Amino acid sequence: MFKKIAYTFLSKLWSMVLTFFLILLSTHYLGKDGRGEISNWTAAINLLTQLGLCFGGPSLVYLASRYNNKHLLKNIFLYNILLTAISIAVIYIFYKQFDLSIYIAVIAFINITFLSLSMLLTGHNHIGSVNLLNNIFITLQVLFFALACYYTQPTAFIYLASLAAALLVTSIIGYTFLNTSPSPTLSNTITLNTFISKGIYAQLSNIFQMMNYRLSYFLIPFFLDDSYLGIFSVAIALGEAIWLAGKSIAFINLGNVAIGQVDKASIKRSILLSFIITGMCCLVLYIIPNQTYIYIFGKQFSEVKQQLTYLFPGIILCSLQFVPAAYFAGRGEFKYNNLAAICGFILTALLNYIYIPTLGLPGAALAFNVALGVSSILLLARFYNKINTL
Repeated sequence: MFKKIAYTFLSKLWSMVLTFFLILLSTHYLGKDGRGEISNWTAAINLLTQLGLCFGGPSLVYLASRYNNKHLLKNIFLYNILLTAISIAVIYIFYKQFDLSIYIAVIAFINITFLSLSMLLTGHNHIGSVNLLNNIFITLQVLFFALACYYTQPTAFIYLASLAAALLVTSIIGYTFLNTSPSPTLSNTITLNTFISKGIYAQLSNIFQMMNYRLSYFLIPFFLDDSYLGIFSVAIALGEAIWLAGKSIAFINLGNVAIGQVDKASIKRSILLSFIITGMCCLVLYIIPNQTYIYIFGKQFSEVKQQLTYLFPGIILCSLQFVPAAYFAGRGEFKYNNLAAICGFILTALLNYIYIPTLGLPGAALAFNVALGVSSILLLARFYNKINTL
């Protein structure tokens, strides 16, 4: 297991390095206003993606070994064509830009396809293939955007184009990986009720958890402006990079639990390891002088370290929920993840609405910390109660 964790960690480390380079390109070439714009748009893409994954979604990890994978993908493709058409109209109401509405909806559709392929491969415990696909995607995105920065004056729209191209190419490659996965003995039929009900039930926690992370991306421009979101999004990106080890450990546990390999002692050690590594990473980022952050991201981002420091409590507490969430998802017991995420979302919505207008960015950080802290503690408590009875 530790060999798999190490491989996944190294794979995600490569992804983290390139993601960091992508952040640098966006901060230096687009500034805090441009960075705020693309953060707002990608948050909309992620929200649509999470809604689209209600058709299959995390339940694909469970369904992959029981149904023909190409048949599952066909259903996902058909359902999300309808979602894309509806999304264009809904997005236009908020952004008032028809071209942007099309871009966001289409990119979300491609992203759903890519993530569905990854989940099917995870369901077969093909962790190496999933890691490879993720690395191909981020490498292509950085390459496309870097070329755009070199040859043209980049814009937020060009950033979206590089994202779409990387997702499309990686999805095509991922489909070729899937061709050898399904067994001829797998069922070619699945009832609509089973497909949708399992998908929605499994995806609810991801939708609410995503809003725990990203609701502020919509409220900060509303109450403040895009430049504030530019600063906050960089701090959040650094915080999410800290979760690299914890998510790698959880990902390995998800694959193991999905195929019935449950080692209680190992899972408990994984939670502690995730917590310790996350705390150490926060300490390292805190020690780094603020002048270093200014040098790396530019003078417009002088407040990044301060905002990141405000986020540390939520980042550390959230590391406690990755492994329990993966455990429940692998066992198909999504109700516990759903309950914790819904509680976190209620707190996120309420506290962001109260604190952002009065406290600004520190208010968004406070809402982040409280919501993730409460949801993590609830999920961790339920996990220990459940696993100790096995």
